[in-house]
Amino acid sequence: MRSKDITGILKIISRSYGFLWTFLHLLGIDVHDVGRNETFFSIKGFTNKVFKILFPSLMYLTQIYVISHGILYAVIYGADYKILLCFTSINLLSLALWHNLHRKKVFLRDFIVKCERLQFSFQRSLTSINIVINLCLGLIVLITTVTAISSIFNIKQASLELKAYYSFFMLVDREDIVGMLVKSILIVIQYVCMFIPPAIAALLSGAIYFKTSDLLLKLRENLESIKMNVLYHNEISKLSVNYNFLYLLVHEVEKEFSLTVFLLLCSHWFNLNTVLLSYILYAGDFLSYSLACHIIAQLIFAVTLNIGVILCASRISYQVFRVQTTLQVVHNKVGTVEPKTLQIVKNMLDIKFPEMTAYGIVKLNPSLIVSSFGSVLTYGLLVINVNRP
Repeated sequence: MRSKDITGILKIISRSYGFLWTFLHLLGIDVHDVGRNETFFSIKGFTNKVFKILFPSLMYLTQIYVISHGILYAVIYGADYKILLCFTSINLLSLALWHNLHRKKVFLRDFIVKCERLQFSFQRSLTSINIVINLCLGLIVLITTVTAISSIFNIKQASLELKAYYSFFMLVDREDIVGMLVKSILIVIQYVCMFIPPAIAALLSGAIYFKTSDLLLKLRENLESIKMNVLYHNEISKLSVNYNFLYLLVHEVEKEFSLTVFLLLCSHWFNLNTVLLSYILYAGDFLSYSLACHIIAQLIFAVTLNIGVILCASRISYQVFRVQTTLQVVHNKVGTVEPKTLQIVKNMLDIKFPEMTAYGIVKLNPSLIVSSFGSVLTYGLLVINVNRP
């Protein structure tokens, strides 16, 4: 089959993910690219080449600017190194997340095909999440755009340090069209490079986790239908093949996305720490509207994306538990009547699905939400009380 035909098939069966693949393409990550032989001089080939180069180049240039700015900022203005370290780390983690997503192109293509295969085998349609994904993408773009525009319109009231950051340290006092244009472009690029990659990474992780848990749900429904009817050896054998296939798929998802989620959690933690540090440093001073917009955007993304990814990941463990429970009921029903069938069910029960983790460090379950945000709240209240005069 030609690569063009494969690309067309991938686009058809991946429609349930909404515009997620389009956004990844804009970030220079073309999931549907399977070795298309497009010439550079064709319009489509040229645009694909531009998308592959444009955003990664912006990311690298932004990192260089942020690091050099941090050094100059500390030397010229004597800024607090803690907030500079958090701010620089957030940008570096954003770049790391982009690279992590870029390496997943082959896995994502395989995952789409495997989901379609299992869906066909189960003879049950998976839950379409394209509306939810499109809504989340719209909110991501809206929040980033609104906060960037708010910062642009209020940059005049910002502190001297913030003006210097958004003007290459050269156009600080210029309020003409050139000065405002340079500051506006830098603000937009900074917001996009800082917020969009982690947000898309979180949305993609949540979508993959949800699809995986949905496959487990369909497996359980098939087991339920078998449990209610006469148990045939052929049906159990066929189901065990899908069971093993799904077991391997869950392992692949854990392997591929554990590091992604770990980087996301680190990014969100740095965002929350930046919010706390900003409050501490500017609590008694004038907090510019531009900085306030930046802090609000960090807080929204850190909280909502963190919760969403963890809940989607924990859904896998919940569905695994329900599958195991249903299997145990099937095992009890088979008894000793069908020794071969009983052995197959036993083998399925012996298979232990992996839990979703953040690089094997913490398990992704709802208790993590309570513990993480509880510790941040406790730490924040402690710092506020210590700094209170």
